[in-house]
Amino acid sequence: MINSQKLKILGNDHFKERQEVAEILINGTATFHNQVLADSFDILGRCRIKDSIEVGQFVNRGSCSVDGKLTCEDLQNIGQGTYEIINADRINSSGSLVVNGAVQCQSFRSTGFLKLNEVLVGEQVSIKVSAPSKVCEIIGKETVEIKSVRTTLLNVISLVRRKMIAESIKGDNIYLENTEAVHVSGGIVEIGENCKINEVFYRHDLKVHPKSFVGKTTKI
Repeated sequence: MINSQKLKILGNDHFKERQEVAEILINGTATFHNQVLADSFDILGRCRIKDSIEVGQFVNRGSCSVDGKLTCEDLQNIGQGTYEIINADRINSSGSLVVNGAVQCQSFRSTGFLKLNEVLVGEQVSIKVSAPSKVCEIIGKETVEIKSVRTTLLNVISLVRRKMIAESIKGDNIYLENTEAVHVSGGIVEIGENCKINEVFYRHDLKVHPKSFVGKTTKI
């Protein structure tokens, strides 16, 4: 059972024992060698967790890596985060998010750098592509929306680098911009600007922007 203790780290600390506390705040550098259980976990400095962590709210404003599974209700990734596996209710990332394994959630929102080496499963998936991004497979049970961050005259040269690359994208309602994918499958599918899709499977409706390429379409 989690006790009411608060753990605040200002210097450089290592924790070899399992930690069960209400709140953990890291302003310095911390390494956890065992499992962590907490109501809230807030990183302003640097942190490495070599085991799994179960937490209510996980906020990364600095730099962190989690070698085990991260289970939480709410994940806010504002800094640089590298994770093994994530299971969360809500994920909101505006920093750099790298996940080696699977990601499962209810709501997924990303506006920063994104690299997911396995599957992303969410009820609602919303990604704004502001940097080169890659996801192996996206499954949005309700909606998948991938949009490009609007450019100005100062950064129009980098537009070609802002691209989502995926093997497969599935969802009931799909809208894509600046996306390259092998397979796209959904109920209602809209392919917006600057997309290159090898094959699209759709059940109800399909729209393709004239500035995009779709190799093959199949109504199922």
